[in-house]
Amino acid sequence: MSISNISTTVITYSNQSNHPFFVDGGNITNSNSSVWIKPITNQTGSGEGNIWSGHCSDWKEAQHALFQLGNLCMIISFLTPSGFRYHTFFLRFMLNIGFVFSIIWAGFFICMMDILIWNFVFFILNSAHVIYLGYRMFPVRFSKTLEEVYAKMFKPLKVNRKQFRDLSQFANILLLAKGSVYAKEGNSKIGQKLSVLIKGRLKVTYEGLYLHSIMGNQFIDSPEYDAFLHHGNWNSTFQITITATEDSLLISWPHRRLQAFLDADPAFAHVFRKMISKDISQKLYLIQEMLMANPNYMQTLASRRSSMVNLRNSIVSNVNISKLSCFGVSDCISQNELPSNVSSLGTYETSV
Repeated sequence: MSISNISTTVITYSNQSNHPFFVDGGNITNSNSSVWIKPITNQTGSGEGNIWSGHCSDWKEAQHALFQLGNLCMIISFLTPSGFRYHTFFLRFMLNIGFVFSIIWAGFFICMMDILIWNFVFFILNSAHVIYLGYRMFPVRFSKTLEEVYAKMFKPLKVNRKQFRDLSQFANILLLAKGSVYAKEGNSKIGQKLSVLIKGRLKVTYEGLYLHSIMGNQFIDSPEYDAFLHHGNWNSTFQITITATEDSLLISWPHRRLQAFLDADPAFAHVFRKMISKDISQKLYLIQEMLMANPNYMQTLASRRSSMVNLRNSIVSNVNISKLSCFGVSDCISQNELPSNVSSLGTYETSV
């Protein structure tokens, strides 16, 4: 056996007696023993004598700062306290930042396609979750104008911000200059739209006689809207005139789109109907209060006195003008003629 290229050898023999070894031309021989010569590699190298043989024998320097930042973001995300209000959103958000750092590191510094692709997939999936959480957790924001309408009219009735946002998406914001006419009696058709006064002031008149005012955050044409829902006559017209007494801002919903929206959300439709009923009650109460304070107020009309129901509700329902001569509903309208939500005392009954 040649040992010319072996730096160190281990000689093992099987017999226990001491027999001399002979070296012949670089070969070790002994007829009475079995000899194995095993090379021993340098312990500082990568031979079989090293447990790390073939694995991480040459450690590289630390990776780029982007790689370290990416992992730091992930650590921060996992350390987010669960009691934090936006715990899940913040965790996902920080993970996304870490994925972005890893993508840049893999694509521009070590140029490893598999690492880049995996981190990109993680980023896309996690981004979808971040968007979903943001949509669910963060409040829907409105313009300052709509915020006031929501806070004063819809929020007290537990209408959530998403419902109001969906409602306002197909609404029109209109400016009504001082002296402009919103609706003219006998001329403007009902069933075209429903409006809420945001800012300003409107007055309602009948044959030139003042009935009541409409202030901010009140429906403008709720009685006409309600009458159209019950009768559905597209040829019906306003029996009163609504005029702006100062520059006014209003939000208006097209009737057809509003009804489609309400049909799609029965729970909100129920609340909306209650809002309409309450607004009508308030308008009729204002008229009745004025008549109670001044019974002769209607003397400029051919009929001297009128009930609040006749003036703002039954007029819209095309009640004959001769019925305006009645002060109490029971004096001129039989119980069979009364609407289901109007009592015999002439008050508008509503559960709101």
